[in-house]
Amino acid sequence: MAWAGTASDKTSHEWIELKNNSWTGINLNKWQLLNKSGSIKIVFDEKDNLEKNGFYILERTDDETLPNVEANKIFVGAIKNSDETLRLFNAQCELVDEILAISGWPAGIASPEYRTAERSFDLMWHTYSGSGTNGIYGTPKSENSPPPPQIAQSSNQNSTLTTSTSLTATSSIDQSSTSTATSTSSQVPPDATSTVARVLVSEIMAGSDVSANYEFIELYNAGGTAINLTGWSIKKITSTGSSSTLVGASYFEGKTIPAGKYFLLANVGGYNGSVVADISWPQSYTLAYTNNAVILLNSNSEKTDEVSWTEIPKNQSFSRVSWDSNQFVISASPNPQNSQ
Repeated sequence: MAWAGTASDKTSHEWIELKNNSWTGINLNKWQLLNKSGSIKIVFDEKDNLEKNGFYILERTDDETLPNVEANKIFVGAIKNSDETLRLFNAQCELVDEILAISGWPAGIASPEYRTAERSFDLMWHTYSGSGTNGIYGTPKSENSPPPPQIAQSSNQNSTLTTSTSLTATSSIDQSSTSTATSTSSQVPPDATSTVARVLVSEIMAGSDVSANYEFIELYNAGGTAINLTGWSIKKITSTGSSSTLVGASYFEGKTIPAGKYFLLANVGGYNGSVVADISWPQSYTLAYTNNAVILLNSNSEKTDEVSWTEIPKNQSFSRVSWDSNQFVISASPNPQNSQ
């Protein structure tokens, strides 16, 4: 994704690339791509098809941005360099993928070369590493450049690789792509090297054969400093789109999540795991196995993370693949962890 434009015309020549990483074609009719402010609202129609393992290019304003590359669709509106979000929704208004750039984009650079942000095979973000062509430092409608060796090595060690049937946008995150692939491990090991405050949902369980209330939500502090959770809350979104409080702000009073640590919330009426919950929410407030979502809000009622799922089977959990993406997998071995 060229979020800052290109070297040939700088900021006005922005472009976004989607990739279908599944083995079947996808018709994008009624899909939408939106940014945080609503200045970008791309609505796809029945003519918009994305072939299996294919690419789809969106160019800003006109089709002059990428020489010798035909745009699939033109959009209007500028992509901000920070305090920005791009979200991709399917025809059922389910969040398929998103990327958050609250403090800045996870990859890519502006001047002098305006290099794109790209995803590697494990969905981690990196900056385009190749040479430029006609002022374009990226790979429109072709495979991305390889990540730097040190990133590739770290990704191989820490990431849970999956085969996903969902659409993954190579120019859009996390941030929430919902894979139905099965993993026997939980999320990647912690890597809290960033000084930016980032609390993310890392694992969710929606029930078991023993009890439908055997539910938990695990958070992780991927930043470099401890976070005071006083005033935070979690909301639940149902399949009909209605919103309700799952864990109210009063439960977070006086709670802190250290840097590089987890934080466990669980249903008091059913969860009895050996790992003690940091917070227990009321039994009557429950999650659903299918078509549900949770939203994590900070003390200013600002959304810091949102995770939706089509299905979490009984006895299994929904686990984040990495701290730099919103890709989740179904884990056959739930692994709740608390702040201790």
